[in-house]
Amino acid sequence: SVEDGDALIDAVTTAGTDKILLGTREGMAIQFGEEDVRPMGLVAAGVNGIKLEEGDELVGAEILPAEGEIFLLASDGKAKRVGEKDFPSQGRYGKGVRVWDLPKKVTLVGAVSGKPNHMATIILAKGAPKSTRLDAANVRKRAATRGEVIVEMKKDEVITGLSVAWTVERFVKVGKEEDGKKEGRRKKPPAKKPAAKKPAAKKA
Repeated sequence: SVEDGDALIDAVTTAGTDKILLGTREGMAIQFGEEDVRPMGLVAAGVNGIKLEEGDELVGAEILPAEGEIFLLASDGKAKRVGEKDFPSQGRYGKGVRVWDLPKKVTLVGAVSGKPNHMATIILAKGAPKSTRLDAANVRKRAATRGEVIVEMKKDEVITGLSVAWTVERFVKVGKEEDGKKEGRRKKPPAKKPAAKKPAAKKA
């Protein structure tokens, strides 16, 4: 049940004891435990995750702990990565902390997580989608204002989306097969070869 003027921007899988990270277009973010959000029905209106200033809106939701750092992308095509430790855990529905002191008229357009070698897809309103490795942006502190140019933004171009490919390993633990043994199974011993028959003795 979404109110007029609102929209669903993401759906994520949690383990029951994870941390939730929410980021806004004005460069704010909050981290809180998922236990702060009680289970509810599909049509429920939900609870507030972060206090939004007038004109601000949510642009990203991630689950912590995450693989690698949090990749932040701004509307001017610049990006930076920030470590999880720079996002203090708070209670739900606080104002959060500033994750990027952006220039005027520049906003945050997305926040994703992944290993440094993971690929992110940047969706543009007019041009073709762009792909980039997450480590194309350097790891910086929350207070850092600098970022690396990831997308050369043309006049009137707008970034409309940012995503990282979904991988099973992010949500499901995959067992590894070692030395021919699988979990819960034992390797069968090799079948014994039949003994060779002795040649019959020749009669005199």
